[in-house]
Amino acid sequence: MVEHTLRPDYHIGHVLVKAMQQHSALLYQIDGATGETETFGSVLSRSIHLSKCLRNFGLNVGDVVAVGGWNHLDISIPIYSAIFNGMISVGVSPYYKYHEIKDLFTITKPKIAFCERNLFKTYIKVTEDLKLNTKIVAFGHGDDSWSEFIEKYDDDEEDEKFKIGTNSLHLAPVNSIGNYLVMISLPLLGQCKVQSSIPDDINIVVNMINKYKPISSYLNPHMLAEIIKRKDLVDLTCMKECMSTDSDLFEHMGQTETLVDPESGDEVTEPNVLGEMWIKGPCLKEYYNDPEETQKVFSKDGYVKTGDLYYRDENDFYYFSNRIKTIIKWRGCTVLPGQIEDVIRTHEGVKDVCVVGIGHPEDGERPTACIIREEGSNVTAQEIKDLVVEKLSVKKELRGGVVFFKEFPMTATGKIARKIIVDIVSNTTIE
Repeated sequence: MVEHTLRPDYHIGHVLVKAMQQHSALLYQIDGATGETETFGSVLSRSIHLSKCLRNFGLNVGDVVAVGGWNHLDISIPIYSAIFNGMISVGVSPYYKYHEIKDLFTITKPKIAFCERNLFKTYIKVTEDLKLNTKIVAFGHGDDSWSEFIEKYDDDEEDEKFKIGTNSLHLAPVNSIGNYLVMISLPLLGQCKVQSSIPDDINIVVNMINKYKPISSYLNPHMLAEIIKRKDLVDLTCMKECMSTDSDLFEHMGQTETLVDPESGDEVTEPNVLGEMWIKGPCLKEYYNDPEETQKVFSKDGYVKTGDLYYRDENDFYYFSNRIKTIIKWRGCTVLPGQIEDVIRTHEGVKDVCVVGIGHPEDGERPTACIIREEGSNVTAQEIKDLVVEKLSVKKELRGGVVFFKEFPMTATGKIARKIIVDIVSNTTIE
């Protein structure tokens, strides 16, 4: 039997370089908002140049490179450069404000940070307040810019023409796990990333799908819901796989997994009983520089507590149900917001809905529906309550009432910010 061993200095960066070289004639990325394109060969060349810049600047293996910005053609380059150098990259949401950036930098302490120009002064203030000697580089041109940094430390450039391969629609933000998975997988598969430097524009996304015909997609739940509503305007027949920043619509665990009762800690062995998915395998190792959070997420025997609720049927197929943090406890009964939301969405006057639990001294929590009306709709709170009473059991009634929103606050990954909604609703007059 032949034994295969890897050199101790061989890492994922070497694998990606080889894959990019193999696919150098294919397009790596398209900005659907501007029409700009770039090949694997160009991405590889620019990433190698920047990796030299980072070393010439004085960074070493293990140093942290922070990257924050929209999905433009430059956003992947510093991440690949960090990987090639054996450095650590940390994504920073372009939606983050001062305190969120400060919290992240307190833990990660980056040696260099790439950001959008409008956040440059915020990054500077964060590093000054934390007394970090962090180099801040703004994407684009001008003082302290991306182009100035590259010109100072490495001015080698290449320009070649190549052909296009298979497309994959990618709208995950730079700070999501999905972004890193895509960046690793696309070079290995030779697929092209279709993205948009203009965020949250549904019309651009619809045009990108119709024009580039992606075979797979990675979208946040809100964007996915908006696309489905426009199913008559967008051709989705090209897609074989659709993934979400919340959970994959095409599930693939591929590791050792088990379901555990989140309250008792006992393994769930019966079919059709909800349990938290715990997994073990080549996955999360730890939260960087955060031992307390690491301890919370790992069991004593090394399983990762995902926070996702699943049930398993008689044939051992797993079905995603909800996130533990979204569960509502009414008088000791478990209420899943998703079930109520699915019913409310059937009302033609409802554009979007989010059901949360609002604290109550006697009931524990009461289900409360937060509604965005369709344009021109006059649906009332009583109509929504009556619909839920008609369709669902008594414990799922909207005892917390109904609150109407013009828009929902969103997280950096495009999910509805339920925690913020709970704070808003707790201080709002409820119908």
